[in-house]
Amino acid sequence: MALWHFKNYYADKSVCCGSCDEKWLAYYTEKITAAGLNTRDIGSIKRADGTKQITYKGHLLYFFTKD
Repeated sequence: MALWHFKNYYADKSVCCGSCDEKWLAYYTEKITAAGLNTRDIGSIKRADGTKQITYKGHLLYFFTKD
């Protein structure tokens, strides 16, 4: 599955909730292997519901349910 980000969404706060969360699933994993990527570009946030979400260059990452 591909990982997606919204161009204007940044890691300070997730604004995808409700019906958005049903289509765009927040990506999180404890251990990331990012071959070819700078690990300094990868981070995470704690969402309002207490779950965590991975960021890349400050953008929140999502899976799309129809992929």
